[in-house]
Formats: sequence, structure tokens, C-alpha cells
Amino acid sequence: MQTSLAQGIWPTVVHSVKPSLHVDLQDLLTGILQASLRAGFGESDIRDGVDDDQAHSKPVATALDLVEKKGLYFRCNFQINPSSPSHTCATLLQVKALRPGNEVCEEAHNLLDPMRTNLLLLGKAKLGTGFHVDRTQAENIAFSVATKPQGKAKLSKASSHQPSILARWWFVHPYMTATFNQFVTNDFGRPEGIAGSKPSVEHFDDMYAFGDRHMVDGRSLVLAVLQGPGDIVQVPPGWPHAVTNLEFCCKLAWDYTHTSNLSTYMVVRRDVACKFFVGENIADDYMVIAPMLNAAVVRASRQLQ
Repeated sequence: MQTSLAQGIWPTVVHSVKPSLHVDLQDLLTGILQASLRAGFGESDIRDGVDDDQAHSKPVATALDLVEKKGLYFRCNFQINPSSPSHTCATLLQVKALRPGNEVCEEAHNLLDPMRTNLLLLGKAKLGTGFHVDRTQAENIAFSVATKPQGKAKLSKASSHQPSILARWWFVHPYMTATFNQFVTNDFGRPEGIAGSKPSVEHFDDMYAFGDRHMVDGRSLVLAVLQGPGDIVQVPPGWPHAVTNLEFCCKLAWDYTHTSNLSTYMVVRRDVACKFFVGENIADDYMVIAPMLNAAVVRASRQLQ
């Protein structure tokens, strides 16, 4: 694998962007396009818990039921419903607007829905995503969810507790993907390997030890990153990662690209994505590598004219 990928971009955290925000789920889901909510009901891990009739007629109530009562992990594209204003959605969009954009995709915006690059994820503690990989770069911000009042308690009191940590992330250096894949298969007894595998608490020490045995410039090649309220986790291209919620939280994720990293994106596709991840475990649903490359070719052609 190329040195640029093995020694390039590492995961980082931008701390405390609106950390005091508590997400009101009712307001949030009301502000999302109903077609986007319904598409989220089709995810394989929650499909069996969905009442089709209710999902069609009352998508907001269905999503609330899945997340709050049935305790399922819900995700959908963060597409705003223009006919139903939401303070929560507006706040999340303000945060997103301050972050890096798709530098390479400018010329493709007329062909794409930019909102599809935003992914909403909702879930209680112990829920999350197994190992998967992003072909380009991504960011993910987490916020606490406002809990419902118990009995006659006021919402303000029920939401006053602010957890310091919302989620734990595991990152595997791209250079070690093949070795870690074999490690998961043999030591954890998971024949499917790394793709989709969810780290278990009983395996944490083994994962730390694996990282300690494999170092680059004194840095462990398996990283645990803790995400607090308002923290933005910056995901480098090609780093397999898994996320587990430690508290009930809402996350907003998006991808972005830089022309300077085009070669890295292609190495990721060749050496990590295509070899170890398929289907739901690679972010093809909202990663836009084809239009990105097309835009780069168009730009290069214009420079030659």
C-alpha cells in the first residue's frame, strides 16, 4: 500500500461545537422530509420492527416508536421538509454550513442532491454501527437527546444531565486492514472478518494490545476515540471504523472531498474498500466518488484548452 495512505491523514476530534444542545426528537423528525424517513424504515436491521401501515401514514410517529420504545438504531438521509420548519434541523444545518464542503464536486451539484450527503443517526446506549469504510473523508457530530419527563417532572429537569461522553469510536489504520481482518477472523471467531463486525467489550483489551503490537512512528494502529456532546469526529479516507453509543444521542454525518487527496481516495478504493467491504459496509449510498472524478476531469480539460 502506498506510503501516502499508510502515513497520511489520521482521525481527529474538533471539540465542543454547541455542546449544550439537547436534541428534541419530535421537533427533529418533524422537520425531515417524510420520504426520507420512510426510506430509513427499509434498513435491514430495523425492517422487521416497522408497521408498514403506520410508516406510510405516520412516519414521524413510527420513527419515534422505533427509537424510543423499541430501542432500535435509526438512520436516514437528512433531507429537510420545507413545509415543516424545525428549530433543531435549522441548528444542525447551521453547524454543517461551517464545515468543509465538497471541494471537488462543485460542477456536479446540479446533478446531485447535496442533502443526500448528510446522514442522520439516532440510537440509545449500546447501539451503533459495525466496521465500515468511507472512500472519501467524513465528519460526524454528536448531541445529547432531550429525555422525556418522568411523571410530573419538567422537561428542563429531565434534560439537565449532560453526559461527558456520548460514543466510542474504533479506528483501524488502512495499512493494517488485512492484518486486522485476519485477527478478527481468528481471535474473535468471526468468519465474516472485519466488515460489519461490531466490537464487544470483552474484546477491547485485545484490540488495544493489537494496536500496541503494530505501531507507526510511535502511534498505535488501532485507535479508540471518545466523542462528547458537540464533538466532531473527523474520519480520514480508508480507515475502517466502528461506533458504539454510550448514551442516547443524535449524530449528523457528512462526507467531503479535497482535490489534494484524490490519489488517496483511489488507493482507498483499490486496497481497502474493494477488498474487504461490500454492500452496506461501504458508504456508496452517499459517497460521490464518480461525480467527483468526473468533475476533476472536466476541470483538468478546461485547463488544457
